[in-house]
Amino acid sequence: MRSPALLTVPAVKLAADIREGKVTSEQVVGAYIKRIREINPLLNHVVKDRFVQAVVEAQYAWRPWTCRTVGRRWH
Repeated sequence: MRSPALLTVPAVKLAADIREGKVTSEQVVGAYIKRIREINPLLNHVVKDRFVQAVVEAQYAWRPWTCRTVGRRWH
């Protein structure tokens, strides 16, 4: 899925796509970071970013998810 397309997908659908391996959490976070960098000069809303930490957290969130769900039933 292309970055601009990710921005229009509802969060519930993105979560399902991440679980199904169609997209990674890192790709989603990256798409939003890119968009924030594009529009923030106009809006001036972001005072201090934590983009690097967000990418690291997205990488971490993806890996344990794949490990946690293998062979596990969710109630």
